[in-house]
Amino acid sequence: MIRKISHNRSAFTLVEIMIVVAIIGLLAALALPAFAKARRQSMEKSFVEDIRIFEGGILTYAQTYGQYPADGPTGGLPVGMTPDDFKGTTWGTRTPMGGTWDYDANNAACGNCKAAITVIIATDANDPTWKEVDALIDDGDLTTGNFRIIRSDRYSYVIEQ
Repeated sequence: MIRKISHNRSAFTLVEIMIVVAIIGLLAALALPAFAKARRQSMEKSFVEDIRIFEGGILTYAQTYGQYPADGPTGGLPVGMTPDDFKGTTWGTRTPMGGTWDYDANNAACGNCKAAITVIIATDANDPTWKEVDALIDDGDLTTGNFRIIRSDRYSYVIEQ
């Protein structure tokens, strides 16, 4: 008596595996730009929130002492202020958008304004990200309003002109 042994194995063919890989690649290609956009928007919103906190600390100082704090060294805190004056942020670290925070008062670095919060960053002056930041915090035009480009490497939020 001879028995026939049946080999009914289920397996994916090479074509089926290639189709699945192609579909996963297509989904990844569609998802990555959305993730990048969400990450950029998150950094922009965090940047704007930090500016609002810094502005609040500087305005509190001005209300307490009757004048804006004096300009400190580039990248340094305003004279007379401490990191505790900017609750929830860290002035000495890089900004969420990269670059360094700076405070400008009564000098040409902010267009001779009385007080401004500046970010010093090596970037292309035509980078559309900064227009998006401007639209979140101001008028969307980097040449007018409170948030503006001062030089290709300096963007300032003017507290008082």
